[in-house]
Amino acid sequence: MAASLAALTLAGTAPALDFLEQIEVETFAEMREVERYQLKVAEKHYTKGEYRIAMDEYDKFLTLYEKSPGAPYAQLMWGHCQARLRFVNTAIRDGFQSVIDYWPDSTEAVHASYLIAKSYDNIGQAEKAEAAYLRTVNDYSTHHIATLAKVDLLHLAKVKKDEKKQMLLLADLTYDTERTEANRGHVVNATRELATRHVYAGEYGEAIRALETSYKDGELVKVYNDIAGRAISHFLREEKTEAKGVELSDSVIGMVGTLIPDVLDDEAKRAAARDAYYRIAGLYGTTARPAKVLETYEKMITILGEDDGLLGTLAKFHRGRKHYDKARSVYRRFKNKVAGLLAIAETFVEEERYDEAIAVYAGLEDQVLGNGKIAKLYQDIGRYDEAIATYKTLIEIDRDNIDSHRWQIGVCYESSDRLHNAIDAYSRVDDFPRNFLQMASCHRRLEEYSRALALYNQCKVYEPRAPEVFMLIAKTYEEAGQRENAIRAYQLTCKNYPKTKEASQAHSHLQSKYDINVTLGGAKEE
Repeated sequence: MAASLAALTLAGTAPALDFLEQIEVETFAEMREVERYQLKVAEKHYTKGEYRIAMDEYDKFLTLYEKSPGAPYAQLMWGHCQARLRFVNTAIRDGFQSVIDYWPDSTEAVHASYLIAKSYDNIGQAEKAEAAYLRTVNDYSTHHIATLAKVDLLHLAKVKKDEKKQMLLLADLTYDTERTEANRGHVVNATRELATRHVYAGEYGEAIRALETSYKDGELVKVYNDIAGRAISHFLREEKTEAKGVELSDSVIGMVGTLIPDVLDDEAKRAAARDAYYRIAGLYGTTARPAKVLETYEKMITILGEDDGLLGTLAKFHRGRKHYDKARSVYRRFKNKVAGLLAIAETFVEEERYDEAIAVYAGLEDQVLGNGKIAKLYQDIGRYDEAIATYKTLIEIDRDNIDSHRWQIGVCYESSDRLHNAIDAYSRVDDFPRNFLQMASCHRRLEEYSRALALYNQCKVYEPRAPEVFMLIAKTYEEAGQRENAIRAYQLTCKNYPKTKEASQAHSHLQSKYDINVTLGGAKEE
């Protein structure tokens, strides 16, 4: 198929057109400038959605330039306009069919044939659509359009749940359709779907034969692995097909094993081996054979050599089975000793052996890292006094992050309901208005509403959070039982910040709680 104009030809608007709406480069080159101009005018209206005007302009082109090489295209676009206006039968009869009748050898006739079928399909006339798609396939069997027609026939067969016809069409796309750059995506998709159906039917040889039309060697094995993996999971869901899943898994494992190079003398080969081992371990894991998973990981490490990535995978396997001692023994083999120790501490946390985790953190050479982990762990398990003491140590040894540590002290006090202590801690943090807002929240919990309001009023000057602050002021007045002040604050939110989510929330709240209607501009509705 000849190339079509996509971006620059017709008034710079062609990106809005799909390939069935674009004129051929060769056709455009043969046209006179006056003819090109007329098509530009028509397309300008078409791409703006002004289909009646565009239709008139295409009709004008046909009247003025009946013998132009662009006439078939103008007739095709006239049909597109009719279809866009939902005059589908007119589009088929007087638009697309006319292209075929008057210019049977044109590219536009090929497109028109398919468009007739697609138009019937779009209005739910499945039988007429199927017949028209078949005509397109038969009349233009070597053209890309035939592939599109086959794909649409497949869709119709799926709607009808006609399994036999689906398999015939998938086989046709896989084995009998000549592959081109234009249709490759559709054909490969059909190939994968056909292979998938064969796998689920237990026809593994047929699945591989289908995939061989699109994939070779290692790529074929990987695609088959991916397809089979989903089927294996499906088979394992029911006891009666469980053995089938294991059998398929073993056959795929054998295929994947062929991807492991005999000699691992460069990084590409090592990467291929690593990928294959991971795939094999995954298949053993899916079929609930943990001993085989472990054997595969250990073999991989033996052959490829120890590195923290491989060791981490092995340790994760042990952790997943709650074999924490074995996981820790693997982590101790890490080259990155700090990463290994941190992972060991994580295993103690998972076992709720917190003091042992803390002992590991305390033994780290990096005191900031160690104390940070200890403080966070104390905080997570609710040992707030110990967390606070550790954060105070961090303030002394990690001056670059002093505000972060002070903030966490405030969080610890707040979490343990020592709200005045929390307020004091937040007040020492240099992070306006975040610290003021948190202090105000504590005052509200203490029912110290005037102090909360004083802090919120200072925060109003920070424009990015002003809408939020106005809402907080309104809620504080509401909690304090000051109804009129609360209403006024909600109304000011609507008035001052009408386009924000806070204004929408305030508007809704005023209606539901106070039966007051306001516009989002703040004026009261009558």
